[in-house]
Amino acid sequence: MAAPNTSTSDLYRQWAATYDTDGNILQAVDDLQLANLLPSFVQNLRSSRPDGRLRVLDLGCGTGRNTKRLLLAPSSMPLEVTGIDTSEAMLAVALEKFPEATYHCLDPFSRSSPLPNDLRDSFDGLISTLVLEHLPSDVYFSTLVSLLVPGGRALVTNMHPDMGSRTGAGFKLGGDGVRVRGVSFAHGVQETIKAAQNAGLEILEAAREVEVDEEMIQRWKGKGLERTAQRAQKWIGVKVWYGVTVRKIGDRED
Repeated sequence: MAAPNTSTSDLYRQWAATYDTDGNILQAVDDLQLANLLPSFVQNLRSSRPDGRLRVLDLGCGTGRNTKRLLLAPSSMPLEVTGIDTSEAMLAVALEKFPEATYHCLDPFSRSSPLPNDLRDSFDGLISTLVLEHLPSDVYFSTLVSLLVPGGRALVTNMHPDMGSRTGAGFKLGGDGVRVRGVSFAHGVQETIKAAQNAGLEILEAAREVEVDEEMIQRWKGKGLERTAQRAQKWIGVKVWYGVTVRKIGDRED
């Protein structure tokens, strides 16, 4: 049984308590990919600015799942990490687990509430994982550009349209109860690339697309993630995730 779609902010308010533990396979795939992608992303950021401080933003940080990875990323100099999210409930979890970051509870995509000046054109690097699906792609990427310094880089991951055409972000209340869904767009990979380019971003690496396979399922079982492995069975052979790395066009202003 599914409830009517709710707002994104209400979805994550209700989901916050179980978001990290409910066996969501898209999060699990994102975790696998970020474990490999994020260290090289941070290394490339540091190479572009070897002697200065690096401000890095987790846009749509939620419970801090990937904020933690930024805080722990190997680097010759610690990163100055900021998290932004619209959900007070999700941020409360992140703040309790990872207080070393700076957090802002606001909607950076709102047209009625402009970004604070201290966030605009401020970040050398930005990660944004599983956020794009909740927004029109032009709104998403224009906001992303407004947060980065000229030459700044971003790592964006999203639900693949092969999955998005069949489902969307959501969870079951009580584990097996009514399914709560939020607003969700099944953005195509090429559509995403075009929207990024139209906003003033260049593509640094070809988009990576990932499908669920038996090897993934065995890895989750080996980590004791039985619920994730069970839920993943119906997605074997389906592309569920894609990621792309981009750069804001322009020269860095020091």
